[in-house]
Amino acid sequence: MVGDTPTVLLDKEGRIIGILGGRPSGDDWDGVAKEVSELLRTAESRGAKPCKQERRGKFVPLTFGVSYGGGQPAPGHLCHNQHNLRVIEEIKGTKAIKRVAGFMSSCFATYSPKLFKEYHEVLGKLFEAHPHLKRNFSNSVFPTATFNCGDQVVTLEHVDSPNVPFGLCAIFACGSYDPTLGGHLILFDLNIVIEFPPGSTILIPSGTLRHGNVAVRPEETRQSFTQFCPGGLFRWVAYGFKPASKVKEAVLQQFRDHHKERCHRALGLFSKVNELWEDRRSLS
Repeated sequence: MVGDTPTVLLDKEGRIIGILGGRPSGDDWDGVAKEVSELLRTAESRGAKPCKQERRGKFVPLTFGVSYGGGQPAPGHLCHNQHNLRVIEEIKGTKAIKRVAGFMSSCFATYSPKLFKEYHEVLGKLFEAHPHLKRNFSNSVFPTATFNCGDQVVTLEHVDSPNVPFGLCAIFACGSYDPTLGGHLILFDLNIVIEFPPGSTILIPSGTLRHGNVAVRPEETRQSFTQFCPGGLFRWVAYGFKPASKVKEAVLQQFRDHHKERCHRALGLFSKVNELWEDRRSLS
């Protein structure tokens, strides 16, 4: 990916499984990315503290929004201490981060329209059934996000297995670094290393692919902002807005019996590159 030139990653059958979204046109985007970078770089000095040891690397992740899993009785907003919540709300309320969030979501809609529609419909049912739940951003379909804060955010090799397994995670990189020398996105399972310029967005199936970053040089800075969807939210809706423990065994067995069909449908949500324009038109 070079600058603002979008590129897609395809599987052997032509499905779009990754989106190198680049950046929107406009002379002010460098300023937007610079503002987001400064907000994330200084978050720790403004009071944000890591809640626990971060398995992905040495930085302060601030994850917020709606989630379900880890013992939660029902979907709810992720909780934070007073310091972290203040910093999250401060960053979330800026015009710059709202613009970035909207662009990330629009990349999703543009290059994976059927999957975007699935998110829109399933999560629409979730928010309608639970009106106390609030979206992070009015211009983004993703229910959950993370501000990865610090001077040099570099993620170690990992898989975000709690995410929707057939879903896409949007990643925005920012900072002051030479993308030809560091900050690359590594997709270990595909043996691909991708230049990731500051101010750019990439979407990948983070719930199934091992990924991480190349370190930037000591004198450089890098941060990131991700948006995603926990798989538990989709399961909650599929189970009729109840936990698996309260779903009748006959219903759970139906899910198990139709596993192959459900996998086939999930694959069908990924647009093929030669059908992308038709998919866009059919969903407009």
